[in-house]
Order: sequence, then structure tokens, then C-alpha cells
Amino acid sequence: MDAELKQFDVIIVGGGPAASMLAWRMPQDKQVLIVDRRFLLTPERLYEREKCCGGMLDETAQKALAKLGIPVPHEVLVGPQVYAIRAIDLDNQMERYYQKQYVNIDRAKFDSYLLGLAAARPNVTVWQGSFASDIEEEKNIKEATKIKNELEKKEIIFNVKSGKDGRTFG
Repeated sequence: MDAELKQFDVIIVGGGPAASMLAWRMPQDKQVLIVDRRFLLTPERLYEREKCCGGMLDETAQKALAKLGIPVPHEVLVGPQVYAIRAIDLDNQMERYYQKQYVNIDRAKFDSYLLGLAAARPNVTVWQGSFASDIEEEKNIKEATKIKNELEKKEIIFNVKSGKDGRTFG
């Protein structure tokens, strides 16, 4: 490992809401590295790689953030904010209104906000413009993952214990 490189206890691949909140809640004695392909902490590059999903916070997510004391800032909200949906069944000549519990958000700004909260912790390091390569054989390690940070020209090789999809390796 590069002599200048910190030792990390936890490496999180992806800088979305779940990753940011995991890093934010990690004990301060654990050194955490978050790697993400996007540039969520660089305002002028925020929209270079948009996620194809997201854009709404459901009631469960809103409650979870409130329980953690994390407000949803006004800057991440986007219109329209709809609080009821009118459904019309033309065949049966029926009309109903349904309460809507979702909040429309700008996903990139929301991810940036949460990642910024995590990055403010002294034990969290964020590598933007970074990616994890496939599992490969590297330097006598049978199964390892390589993370490359193109911005700072650094890389890490580590044994993978588990992935976010629950698969275990090694």
C-alpha cells in the first residue's frame, strides 16, 4: 500500500444515501473511505453523472431522516410538490383522491447533501471520480478488489468480505 495512504477499516463503494448514512453513523474510531464515480462534493461537476433512479423521498425515508435529526433542506426540493392525487376511472365513472406521502427532490443535490454530512466527519474520507474494478488476482491475493482514484492517481487493493448485495467473497 502507498506509504501516504491512510489505513481504512471500512470501504464503501458508492456515495448514495445508504452509503452516506452508513459512513455518517460509523463509530469515530473506524476510518471510512467512500468511493463514488460521481463528483457529488464538487458543485460545478454535480450533474456529470446523474443517477437514473430516485427523485422522490417516501414517508419511511422522511421519518428515518427526522429520527436521525437530519432535515431535508429546501434547496433539494423540486416542484411540483403534490399532496393528493386524483384518480379517474372512466369506464366505471368513478373518481377518488389519494393522499401522497412522497416529496419530490433533486437526487444529485440530495446525494451531495448527505455525502457532505458524512464527509464532515473526521474519520470519513471521500474519493470522487473513483471506481472499484472487478474482483481479480493481484499480488498473491487470490480474490481482491482494486479501487482506482483517477483524480488523485491513487489505488487500493483489498480483500472483499461482503458486498452491498449480500454476497460474500474470499
